[in-house]
Amino acid sequence: MLQVTFGLLLVLGLIAGLAWAIARLGRLRPASNATVRVIAAASVGPRERVAVVEVAGQWLVLGVAPGSVRLLDKTAPQPTGFAATPGDAATSAATAAATTAAAEASATANATATPLPPLPPFAAWLQRALNRKQVP
Repeated sequence: MLQVTFGLLLVLGLIAGLAWAIARLGRLRPASNATVRVIAAASVGPRERVAVVEVAGQWLVLGVAPGSVRLLDKTAPQPTGFAATPGDAATSAATAAATTAAAEASATANATATPLPPLPPFAAWLQRALNRKQVP
């Protein structure tokens, strides 16, 4: 009976050790070889997010919702002055990138022959959406 108990504990210990080793090795993948890097992300609704990702040296502002990912704008990389971490810094970076994207889109719209009605800047819309979410 003692041998069976010892064998069972040994097998359970091996399973736990292998699970720990696999989880640890999974986190050791080099991030420098990644082709897509998330710069920042901000939640704008219960299931919607705006994300800024870098692909091939270009920043893409993406709208992400369940079942869809839409390209909102493309922009050149912007200096952020922070490490890409979630939270307030991510929201600020997403807002900064979205503001740049909105300004470029506005400049393009103003250069066309038929004037379009001015749209509120995306950054302002994003900030209003975030403020609405925080109100109880």
